[in-house]
Parts: sequence; structure tokens; C-alpha cells
Amino acid sequence: MIDIFKLTKSYKDRDIFQEATVHFEGNSIHYLMGANGAGKTSLIKCLLGLESYDGTITFDSKSISNRRNEIAVVFDDTPFFPSQSGYSNVSLLSKGRVNKKRVEEFAQKLGIYSLLSSKVKYYSYGEKKKLGLLLAFQSEPSYVILDEISNGLDYDTMCLLQNLLPQWAEHTTILVTGHHYEFYRAMVDRLFVIKDKDIQEVYDFDKEIKELNSYAE
Repeated sequence: MIDIFKLTKSYKDRDIFQEATVHFEGNSIHYLMGANGAGKTSLIKCLLGLESYDGTITFDSKSISNRRNEIAVVFDDTPFFPSQSGYSNVSLLSKGRVNKKRVEEFAQKLGIYSLLSSKVKYYSYGEKKKLGLLLAFQSEPSYVILDEISNGLDYDTMCLLQNLLPQWAEHTTILVTGHHYEFYRAMVDRLFVIKDKDIQEVYDFDKEIKELNSYAE
């Protein structure tokens, strides 16, 4: 589980969060929506300890410094070493902690097995996104953060993810951000909207569909 207590974050004269408090349950999929500039990326950076903030963030009651190796992140534009192969990137970015069997298994599922020996500079945007997913889940993390993961993915891969993410959530706490509400709706356990400097849970998805769709544009 991930607990955020009285998170306050500002940039110069702009307040992003003002004492936001939220609890993300373990082994579940949590979907965070928000208008552009609402604070989704800022929240991720705070969770990872990449930016300063006021308040408290804990991962199963421990700070990021004690959980960093258990967290995997896939950014919208995950950086790779372009002149290295896909497999080399997975090995380098995993600091050598590679389960070859799992890498090959996930690569087959994601349709990039034949690309593992190719240099990443020849990958398409969507193929890089798949490699990011492969990198994240091959290490069997306790927490996964997926930023705009559906961007650049083809229809078949998006359908595959709708099946895979619930399976991964059986032993992983997953946070996803994005605008494609209809894609995420079928698989998420809890839905949150970032607005008014707060992180608010949405309990009745269908009742609030009109408002939710306004964040999907």
C-alpha cells in the first residue's frame, strides 16, 4: 500500500497540492485522472522522491529510501540507451538483475521478442513503450507506476494490457495515469481525480461519467 498524508507541493507562486491525503491499497490497480497541468507528473516525482514536498509519503509504512529497489516506473517517454539492444537496455537498467526466462516470456506476450537483439534507436515509440513495460515487470516489483501507458500502443497491445494488468496486480500495487478513461475503466479497482489541489476518489464511475470524460480530452 501507499499512503500520502497532507501532501503539499508548490512551484514558485503556483500551488499544485494543498494537504492532499490519500490511501492506495496494496495489490490493486489505481487510476489517476486529471486535466493537463493538474499535477499527475508532479505526484509521480514526489512519490519517487525526485522533488521536494511537505507532508509524508510511505510505501507499506516505509520511506522511498527503503523501498526504491522495489518500485518500477514507466514514463510516457522512458529513456533508453539508443545504441544498445533492447535486451542490453533491460540488463543495464535493471543493474544486471535480469530473469532471462521472464524477459523472454514478457517479450513474447508484448510482441517484441524479435526486437530484443535490435538497437533501441530503431524502435518505434510504441515499441519503446512495450520495452518499458517489459523492463518494469520482469523485475517482479512490489509497486509499479505507469505514466500515460496507453499512449503509442496499438489496439491489440491495449487489449493485452487489459488482461495482464489485473494479473500483475495480484502481487503488485499499480498506479496508472492517463486520459483514456474507457481503456482503464474495465480493469481499475479504484479511480481518483486530481483537481482543486487535491486527490479525490470517485466512487460511482457511471454517475460521474460526464465529468470524468472532461479529463479524457
